[in-house]
Amino acid sequence: TTHPRHAPPGLCKRHSRLMSSAEERPEASDADPSTSEAEAAAGQADAQDAGADNGKAAKGKDVKGKADNGKGAKGASKGKDKPPQRPAVFCKVDALRPDSAGVHVTVKVLAAKVVVDRARPDGSQHRIAESVVGDDSGVIVFTARGKQVDQLKEGAALHLRNAKVDMFKGSMRLVVDKWGVVEKAEGDDAKLKVNEDNNLSAIHYELVAVNGR
Repeated sequence: TTHPRHAPPGLCKRHSRLMSSAEERPEASDADPSTSEAEAAAGQADAQDAGADNGKAAKGKDVKGKADNGKGAKGASKGKDKPPQRPAVFCKVDALRPDSAGVHVTVKVLAAKVVVDRARPDGSQHRIAESVVGDDSGVIVFTARGKQVDQLKEGAALHLRNAKVDMFKGSMRLVVDKWGVVEKAEGDDAKLKVNEDNNLSAIHYELVAVNGR
């Protein structure tokens, strides 16, 4: 049976109402408010750290992906076939002119003579030889330097690659500088018949002014 509640003797009505409202209120949590705030702050910090880690991981994957793509593109460019080199076109001795350069000729050595043979200050040997070389179209003086002198054997057939013509006292001299190659010719190239009647180095050239220049 429910009985009406009466305030204890000696309490006024205001105090009685306060007690009734306190009893009807739910029990407050025993936790310290400052502790709850710290836990919330810690949770927020953990969430931020997790987001930062995820961002770094995504960025790392992106950088790695770009690097892998770069390596793949580089490998693909290396894998492309290079265009085939065109075979060298050889010309005849009688086709040489005072301004000839970058030419390839096959010649036979008729005679050779060392004109300079002395030691340099650094101990190396400075050697220059002049030889008469030619093919079935004519002959020309070939000036050899350094190791080229060793290949000037009488009767030897040589490929002179990337050769050029230098002028010496108005006559042509065939030379091969550091950009060219002197190599031994073999097979059918070594079976050369030389036309000694057409000596290009015996022709004297003069520089003539054109239009007043």
